Amino acid sequence: MPGLPLQPKLLHQLGSLRLRLITLILLAVLPLGGLTLWEQRRHAEGHLVEAGLALQDLAVNTAREQAALIGQVEMLLAGLARAVPPAGRAEAGCGAALDGVIGTVPWLRSLGVHDAEGRPLCAVGVPVALDPALVRATLASTRFQLADRASGAPGLPAMLAFQPLPGSPGQPRRLLLAAIDLAGLGAATRPPHPAGTDAMLLADAAGTVLARFPPAPELIGRNLHGTPLGRALTGQAGHGQGAGFLGEQRLFGFAPVPGTGATVLVSREIEAIQASIYAVQTQVLLLVLAVSLVALILALLAGRWMLLRPMDRFAAAVRRIAGGDLAARAETGRLSGELGRLAGEVNGMAASLAAQQAALEEKNAELARLAGQLAAARDTAEAANGAKTRFVRMLSHELRTPLNGIFGHVQILNADPGLTPAQRRCAEQITLSGEHLMSMIRELLDLAAIEAGKVALAPAPLRLADLAEEAAALIRPAATAKALAFGVEVAPRSAGWVSADPVRLRQVLLNLLGNAVKFTAQGEVVLRIRPAAGGLTRFEVSDTGPGMTRAERASLFQEFLRLAGAEQAEGSGLGLAITAKLVRLMGGTIGCDSAKGQGSLFWVELPLPPAAPAAPAAAEPTVLPLGEPLRLLLADDVLVNREVARALLNAAGHEVELVADGAAALDAALSRDWDAVLLDVHMPVMDGLTAARRIRAAAGPRGRVPILAVTASANQAEVEECLAAGMDAHVEKPLRAWELHNALASIRTRSLATAN
Repeated sequence: MPGLPLQPKLLHQLGSLRLRLITLILLAVLPLGGLTLWEQRRHAEGHLVEAGLALQDLAVNTAREQAALIGQVEMLLAGLARAVPPAGRAEAGCGAALDGVIGTVPWLRSLGVHDAEGRPLCAVGVPVALDPALVRATLASTRFQLADRASGAPGLPAMLAFQPLPGSPGQPRRLLLAAIDLAGLGAATRPPHPAGTDAMLLADAAGTVLARFPPAPELIGRNLHGTPLGRALTGQAGHGQGAGFLGEQRLFGFAPVPGTGATVLVSREIEAIQASIYAVQTQVLLLVLAVSLVALILALLAGRWMLLRPMDRFAAAVRRIAGGDLAARAETGRLSGELGRLAGEVNGMAASLAAQQAALEEKNAELARLAGQLAAARDTAEAANGAKTRFVRMLSHELRTPLNGIFGHVQILNADPGLTPAQRRCAEQITLSGEHLMSMIRELLDLAAIEAGKVALAPAPLRLADLAEEAAALIRPAATAKALAFGVEVAPRSAGWVSADPVRLRQVLLNLLGNAVKFTAQGEVVLRIRPAAGGLTRFEVSDTGPGMTRAERASLFQEFLRLAGAEQAEGSGLGLAITAKLVRLMGGTIGCDSAKGQGSLFWVELPLPPAAPAAPAAAEPTVLPLGEPLRLLLADDVLVNREVARALLNAAGHEVELVADGAAALDAALSRDWDAVLLDVHMPVMDGLTAARRIRAAAGPRGRVPILAVTASANQAEVEECLAAGMDAHVEKPLRAWELHNALASIRTRSLATAN
């Protein structure tokens, strides 16, 4: 059983189920992965916001702690102000007391009493030089005051706290000074668990960095204005991100130190924050990937057990069915749902295919029986057609033999100068009747050859204008005899060279023109050649004859058909049928436009490709007069043919010896010298072809004697057989004196030229 059309598609679908299952699982897992990535990204963005808020909170707390420490300084100075003796009393002893205080507070770098010019009266710790203008501005008030930095301690960032001391009228004014170590103050308020990239800045109201933790001396004194960190100098708490002093991207929070104009700024590198975020994301993604992989494996195992195994069984059943085992069935077992329905469909398909196969085998048997009948009918038809063809050829041969006697004797009579005019008219009527009979024989032979498929086209370059004139020259005498106008119109675009079979195309034109002249009593016949659509060439033959009805036109190209009223016209009724078959053989179409009483227009459209002009044909040698009588040998098995041929040849002055078969011709040809040998093709004892071959096989001049075939067949195949057997030319029966004379002159001329 041949492979079923369903097999490749179904097996392909079954084979791709694994891939489809994996695809479905991935389609389920991929959205989870995408959702996880989106959530991680959103979490990262939220984490950055949370980190900024955390840094802001840290900056606020740090600022509060700074404010609380400054408050402690204010309380310390207020207490010392009450303990410092009035001006002029034991100021030298105050140093020990101040020294005891500074030793208990690590972030105090200097503590002392200064006069109104800023000169130290009693001081401990790092010396501090004060600006007298700053001192006078401070003494203008009695309240605790802060200044930004001290100028007397190079490299030591410090904040100055002043407390004017009370004094009696007339006594010099004094103030108590405390220099706060900003680095120490920042260390005291740094985050309890700082990250590795955390940093804390303390900047004054002008934006100048006063302190940094971890320590970075190169940054002390830098100004925040003009940098992304300058946004912190707003006097309000907040957070943001931007480039630090060293160009690294940082997240920062900031808050003002209450009561001081200073700002605390806490920052952290964004890269460090993102690193922690990425670490968490990586862990989450790895977890999702692991879970997805486990889910994929579990799904494949489950799919293998629940889906792929049953589908494999289905595929095996389908393969068996496709291989011709229509009894195979898919196992249904415990299957239900879609798989159960699929198994049922497969089994139903197998049952249906089995029924169809049985019906197909029955139909094939019936077709085989019908094919045998058709073959027998074809063989019968071919045999009948072959018999018809053989009969037509045999009929042609048998008709030509008596016609040869008729034509021959008529030609002898016509050559007699003693005939009366009445006798000569009778001889002419016999000749015309014979010619008409010969044309009918030729048409029968053409029809038989076309139907047997033995007509082969021989395309050659030809000029359509020349072809039209040649056809017109043959038909014009008949038109003139009936007083008909005859015209030829060739369009300039159709007058050139084309590729076509000149013999068959001329036959088509002559048939159409001959019919037009035959059926036209008065008026004109015109041949037109012009281009047609689609690159075709159109031939038209119009006449002013009686015209035809539509019913008559419908059967116009049938064989042996003669229209009503055409009984008086000569013809076999085959001319148009042969013409139509030749047109179709040349790849064209033929038709007729006509109306009763309005004449007819026959048209033919042919595909004639352009061709290069043919090379000028070499001039054929002029047939020379024989000059002297010839000694001729003639072989023919029919007595009347021998007598007619001898009479025609004797009338031309030739000496003729007659034999009745090919064997006698062979003996005579090889025993004497002859100027030419005339052989009939079909003879008893030995045919003319065999005799010609044996003559050509003989040595010496007698083997080269000119041989002329005399045949009653106009079959091209037989003519080619004659030439292949060694004959030089041929003439057809019935014999015509002028044809016989020209053929003898031609072969005799060629023989003499070869000998010379």
